[in-house]
Amino acid sequence: TEALEIVSNVSSPVVTTQACTAIATTTATGNGPITNLGSSAVTEHGHCWSTAVNPTTADSKTTNGAGSLGAFTSAITGLTPGIPYYARAYATNGAGTSYGANAYFNAGLPSTQLRPGQMVIKGTTLRYVGDDGREYYIQGTLV
Repeated sequence: TEALEIVSNVSSPVVTTQACTAIATTTATGNGPITNLGSSAVTEHGHCWSTAVNPTTADSKTTNGAGSLGAFTSAITGLTPGIPYYARAYATNGAGTSYGANAYFNAGLPSTQLRPGQMVIKGTTLRYVGDDGREYYIQGTLV
């Protein structure tokens, strides 16, 4: 008797998170493309966000409906001014839900769109994002 091997080619979609834009006091725009549909049609896509790293669709989210390959945006709403948030693009098909990387930003502060490892100097302040995804700064003094 020969054993029958079943091979499954089921795969989740692939999505990328890009930096949030149009950051305002209580809103922001999530950006990101779907780069691969996976093994079946994308039935839902959008962005999820939280004050904790690695938000999921169980947190706050947009629901943009069925998706196709290419760029999309989401209106992120209900933010609290001055609070740091993490946002991730997501896409769902019959195989499951996939997420992009974390995008970090502070509501109401459009200058805080750095990713871990990046740094920027603004005036006398060096700002950087650590491996934990949180933004830090070193304040200098004019001499």
